[in-house]
Amino acid sequence: MGALPRGLVAERPLTQLERAARASISIRSCGQTMLGDDDEHRCVPRIERWDRDVVGSRWASTRPTSRIRFGPLVLNNDLRHPVVLAQEASALARWSGGRLELGLGAGYNRSEYERLGLAFAPLAVRAKRLAEAAMIIRALLAGETVTMEGEHYTVRDVSLGTSTQRVPLLIGGNSAEVLAVAAMHADYVGLVGYSPGTSTSDLARSGLELQIGRLRGFAGPRFAELELHVLVQWHEITSDRQAAAARAASELEASEEVALDSPYALFGTPEEIAEQLHGDARRFGISRWTIFGDRPGLAPAGAFKPVLELLADQPRSSG
Repeated sequence: MGALPRGLVAERPLTQLERAARASISIRSCGQTMLGDDDEHRCVPRIERWDRDVVGSRWASTRPTSRIRFGPLVLNNDLRHPVVLAQEASALARWSGGRLELGLGAGYNRSEYERLGLAFAPLAVRAKRLAEAAMIIRALLAGETVTMEGEHYTVRDVSLGTSTQRVPLLIGGNSAEVLAVAAMHADYVGLVGYSPGTSTSDLARSGLELQIGRLRGFAGPRFAELELHVLVQWHEITSDRQAAAARAASELEASEEVALDSPYALFGTPEEIAEQLHGDARRFGISRWTIFGDRPGLAPAGAFKPVLELLADQPRSSG
C-alpha cells in the first residue's frame, strides 16, 4: 500500500481539484459533482441514472487537467445490467483518456427499491448479484468475449471490441458479504464505516482494523494488490476538536469518544488532519480518501484547501 503521494512542482498554480488528486483525496457531492457521485448516499433521497450525460458531466469538469480521475461512488448494481454498464464505462474511458473509475455497490437503501417497484432482496442475494456483475464487467473491460450462465445473469458471446481503456473497479460497502466480493474482484475497496443496523463501533479505528482483517482473510495473496479507500463521513476545519467531535457525534449517531477515534471523521486544524491522514496511511495502508463536497451540515469542499496544500507539499510518509 502506498503512502500519500508527494506534491509535484507545477508550471502553474494548482487548482483545488489538482491538489485533491495529488493528495489521493476526491470530492463527493450530494448535488452537482466534481469528481464523483452515487446512488447510495444519505444526502438526498433521489434516484440517479447512469448515462453519458450524468457521468459525462463529471468528466467535463476535469477536462482542463490530465491527471484527475472521475467516476460514480457508488452505483447500485441492482439498477443496471452489467453489460450495459460496461458499454457505457468503456465509452467514457475512451473519451477521457482512461481516467474513469467505476464504483459499484450492492444497494442498501430499501426506499430506493420501493420507489422503483423492485424487490429488495436479502443482502446475500444482492452480494451474489454484485459478484457476478463484477466478473462480467471486468472481463468485458479487459477486452474479453464473455459467455456466462450465472444464478443472476446470463450473457452469451458479448464483447466490447479491442479498443478498451483500463477501468479500475471500486467496490464499496460495510458488510462482510460485500467485502468478500471486493476482495475477489475490486481494484479499490471502499470502506464506509456505516451500514443499516450495524454498531457505531464500526466507525472507530478498531472497527476499521476488523474490516481490514476480514478483507485480508477473504483476499488471501490478492490483498497485496488492493488499494484501500475511506469515505469520510464528517470533516471540519477547526481549532476546537472537542466541539467538532460533539457535532460529528450527533450527526453520526455515535459517541464523542468514537467520533474522536474515527478514521471516517476528519476535524481539527489543517496540520492535525494532515497528520491523521498520514497516520492512517501508515497504520492501515489507506491510500485514498473521499470527502463530501456539499453535504448539508458540512463546510463546502473549498474549506479543505489548506489540508490539500499540506498533503501536496509534504514528503511521502515512510513505513
